[in-house]
Amino acid sequence: MKYVIACLAFFGLALTPARAQFDYTPGFEPGAPEELSVYAALEGQWTIQLYYPAADADAAEGWRWAEWAEASSIFEPRLDGAVMLERNSGFPISPGSTGAEGYDRWRYDVWWSWDRFSNVYRASIVDNLWGFVDIYEGTNAFDVSNLDTSTFNRGGPGGRAQKSRLRITERGDNRFVLEWWTLDMDVRVEGADRDAQPWQPSVRMVYFQAE
Repeated sequence: MKYVIACLAFFGLALTPARAQFDYTPGFEPGAPEELSVYAALEGQWTIQLYYPAADADAAEGWRWAEWAEASSIFEPRLDGAVMLERNSGFPISPGSTGAEGYDRWRYDVWWSWDRFSNVYRASIVDNLWGFVDIYEGTNAFDVSNLDTSTFNRGGPGGRAQKSRLRITERGDNRFVLEWWTLDMDVRVEGADRDAQPWQPSVRMVYFQAE
């Protein structure tokens, strides 16, 4: 019992009604952070046109976005508006794909949030295939990456480590674009900021408000 009381005292808690006086809001108001209001326009159901980077010798970059498949998504505020959850039907998986037997799509959820302590936007992505939480951060609500977080995937050449970046652009009435970009860690430019890294195109997703 003495050990339990000592632990509670260490964390600033007490076995008395005074516990109700604990300050849960040091420096900010409780509930939904104002910074998260930037995602309000994304709330609702969406249909998505997917594109992949196709080789094109006539294009300036040597590639172009080519139509691929369709998907769907739902954005909804959760936990009293403290976070925005996106539930995405994801990307189709080709039959016979190595390591994806029995799966027809790579589905994922994204928890879009604001970290009041570090002052960064954060996207936490949880998927049905790899089953891990991938953490993305950024000071721009619509441009986040895991470049400087501890998470990564093994999608690089030969199964090497790879980082990713999400960018939301072309936001307008009933439409916006989300693009995935990747960076193989063996070509990362040490000391360079995020925009100076040699990101490669992965997926372009054009969202249209579902009717």
